[in-house]
Amino acid sequence: MTSLPSIPLIVVAVASVVAGVIDAIRLRIPNWLTVTLLVSGLAYHGVTGGLAGLEHSVAGLMVNFLLVVVLYLIGAMGAGDVKLIAAIGAWLGIPGGVYVFAVAELMTGIYSVAAMLWQGGVRRVVVSIESLFYQLYNLAMLGRHLAGIERVETVARRGDRRQLVPFAAMVALGVIAVILWRILFP
Repeated sequence: MTSLPSIPLIVVAVASVVAGVIDAIRLRIPNWLTVTLLVSGLAYHGVTGGLAGLEHSVAGLMVNFLLVVVLYLIGAMGAGDVKLIAAIGAWLGIPGGVYVFAVAELMTGIYSVAAMLWQGGVRRVVVSIESLFYQLYNLAMLGRHLAGIERVETVARRGDRRQLVPFAAMVALGVIAVILWRILFP
């Protein structure tokens, strides 16, 4: 017998699909959505699980926030994406939130490589991957700046949509994948 998705998964699925559609159209995730999702996740777990539920929710929020804050600080992710991932952590806790983030990152990588192949062919993909490894090396050296990466907000203002990945759409795919996994492998 398959298990049905829980209330937190349903809430996160609906919110992430809405966020994904808005992000794909406007390249922004509105605060009313992310903040409402975050606060309601804390409230839900506080009411249904008491102090232990609230602690679980806060832990998920913090872990998911820490997973993405570095990406935001280096300009690879927008503030709305950070708030969305943190809010998902508040609803799903540590394991669920991390699973969603991991699948969203995987989907982002696949989408990015496909978009680069579509726009510039194999050579551009190879150059971009070389650049990524170089940038990761620079990040590991701790004091250096990543060469050639503009902040997400700067690119969005300039209107060059080809350089941006609507991360909320990838998050929605991550949530759907987690739900399907839970249904198929209870």
